[in-house]
Amino acid sequence: DKKKVFIELSNVFSVVQGTDGQFQWSDFNDPVSYSALSFATAEYKADKLNAIIDHRSDFVLFGEKTIEFWSVVGGSNVVAPRNYASNFGVLTKESIKKIKDSLFFLGVDPLNNEARVYMMQGYQPVSIASSYVRRALSGIDLTSAYAFTHHEGGYDFYTLVIPDVASFTYCLALDS
Repeated sequence: DKKKVFIELSNVFSVVQGTDGQFQWSDFNDPVSYSALSFATAEYKADKLNAIIDHRSDFVLFGEKTIEFWSVVGGSNVVAPRNYASNFGVLTKESIKKIKDSLFFLGVDPLNNEARVYMMQGYQPVSIASSYVRRALSGIDLTSAYAFTHHEGGYDFYTLVIPDVASFTYCLALDS
């Protein structure tokens, strides 16, 4: 049983995520044809795969404890892992959102297991949560947290919602 989680890239390629933590990619130039041998699991560290997101020219594998970047290389290999991975995991796939070329998510700091809101800068997650937000996220159930983005008054916003608890909004242009 598979669910499609990756948008086709220019009608030449697609990725699906299986329920067993693996992902499978289509044949190049045929985004609806999947070979039985074209599958993998997250390779950096074994952890549960929570989401696959297309970002720039890569697809990003968000696990519970890792983030990996893979690229479409074409040819017989079709896909290959980039040499970039991190020990930051994502808490809920519903918190992963894009604004223009920026990718945001609710994750876990690997050094202290503290929940934080992150923005990807290149291949590196950078915490954008203030000390107030980090304290507010501490010790609460975040399993139902989700996010949305919106544009208002010329500004782009990322809003994280923890139902029945609080909402936090980040303004990209003001970095606050």
